[in-house]
Amino acid sequence: MYKALKETTHHALVAAVIASFVFIAEQQHLLGWLDAISIRMSQAINLDNHQVNSADIPDDTPVVLHITDTMYENVFFQKAPLDRSKLAILIDEITKKKPAAIAIDLDLSPGADEFFLPSIAQIELDRSLKKATRGCSPKEKCITLVTPQIVQSEEVRAQQYHWMKSRCIDGIEFSFPTLVMHQAVAISYPSSLPNLGNVVPRAGAGRNTKEGLCGYISAHNHSQFFSYQNLATAGRGIKTRQLNTSFFHYLKDPSSKLELNLDTIDDVANLELKNKVVFLGGSYGKGDTFLTVTGAFSGVSLHAAGYFSKIHSITNTTHAAAFFLDIIIGILLGFIFVFSWELYGRSKSSYLKISSIVNYLKMRSLLIINLFLMLFILIAFYLVSGYLLEAQLWLNPGPLVIGMFIHGLLTSKHTTHVEHECGHGYIKGLIRHHPDLIWQIPLITFVLFSFFHH
Repeated sequence: MYKALKETTHHALVAAVIASFVFIAEQQHLLGWLDAISIRMSQAINLDNHQVNSADIPDDTPVVLHITDTMYENVFFQKAPLDRSKLAILIDEITKKKPAAIAIDLDLSPGADEFFLPSIAQIELDRSLKKATRGCSPKEKCITLVTPQIVQSEEVRAQQYHWMKSRCIDGIEFSFPTLVMHQAVAISYPSSLPNLGNVVPRAGAGRNTKEGLCGYISAHNHSQFFSYQNLATAGRGIKTRQLNTSFFHYLKDPSSKLELNLDTIDDVANLELKNKVVFLGGSYGKGDTFLTVTGAFSGVSLHAAGYFSKIHSITNTTHAAAFFLDIIIGILLGFIFVFSWELYGRSKSSYLKISSIVNYLKMRSLLIINLFLMLFILIAFYLVSGYLLEAQLWLNPGPLVIGMFIHGLLTSKHTTHVEHECGHGYIKGLIRHHPDLIWQIPLITFVLFSFFHH
């Protein structure tokens, strides 16, 4: 009984230390790369056989309109920035369909050569944007644009700012176009930023629940605004939430008609967009394509996914629940790995005593079995994690499994026999055989107190 209690305490302590390091690393946004790798593995193990039932798609799911390569070549003649007069016509056609809101992931500001003398085409585009706001509900901005691409010229920046301020007066809202990537994989959206997906009002929800950038623009000058943008979108302090992967499955289903390609402006006439939140962007070229857990999507699709994920958010486990779940799993893994490594140790001792072919093969077979055991447990956990991910719950088992595997190896090599004591003697024995408690206990205590602040 004492031995089982001692081993359980030991495994729980190691699991708690591993979970504490993982918690601290997550708070410092240092494990995004590991989440990306883990999700890739989970998705690779769970083959993509999703069947989408159109009846299950929420009514507030946004529609994504893509300016395709065909449209870019045949309508805009591969010129950048896109022809403003044709964009004006395109926006007019979308507005006629009476969508609930329009989010545009395109830089619609004047070109650098037009800021001081806007072209007729730019004036037409600005008028179309203002006209589109007439269908908005009172006190709600249903047209949302992204901020212009930042330039180095201070004079042009001032004109960019003046253009944004004028659009804000027209009833248009602005947002950042920031996307968050981990190891080149989009697994989350920036929940703390006035980003495109966060600012767009929810269909039928009335007034905006989150302010965009127009309030800041009206109260500051251009230098202050662009300094704020650089600081806010720097990446270090951005809070994120996981993208709801269901949205990508909805997009990939042709029957859902949520992701629509525009080859010509006339294609809009055949679309049903009434009371829908519409995201318009470009999918031409390869520079605006990003990898997600369910395949490659354009930037505007990621913004739409952020909008959907804000409404249908992932249910994350609390830090405390995940921490104690890690400890329980860690105890079980500790017993499994220590037992497997002890078997290997015994076979190695037998080989050292009698160096026969049979003992050698037995020793090496157990070593291979141990490695495959860790791989099997990892795959099993990732298989479960994949299903949890589809249920909007994500747990990353990698650090704990690998950590307990190494712990099992070290423990089996340094097993010491101690007297069977209880009470005060048990505590003294625990401290004597765990000299690292001097820093492990403060670490775990710090993490436990941190749960009250998250």
